[in-house]
Amino acid sequence: MRHLRVIIVAWLLTAVGASSGWFLGALAGRQAAFLLSTVAGTFSVLYAISFLIDRRWFREERRRGGTIGGLIGLAIAGPLVLMTTATPLLGVASLSMVGFCVLIGAGGGALE
Repeated sequence: MRHLRVIIVAWLLTAVGASSGWFLGALAGRQAAFLLSTVAGTFSVLYAISFLIDRRWFREERRRGGTIGGLIGLAIAGPLVLMTTATPLLGVASLSMVGFCVLIGAGGGALE
């Protein structure tokens, strides 16, 4: 159950951040939408790790590995989201990869 809450929190916070960046950037064009969603998604991953540590759901000493894993997950999910812009549900679902990569990057024993 502890793994699931870390995956869901990282996924939801990143999805909200990246989606809001996409919608705000779409007002200025597709390139601006991609740039803003990438920046907002990056900050969302960083915030998700801090949120998990503040709640004592994630160990402080595993912050670096979790952050690197989350950012790699975002880099993998970003192009998948762009390919599925016609169906936003698939785009948001592909961002769940961030949650899994946070756990993979942090390694065993990262959860409290």
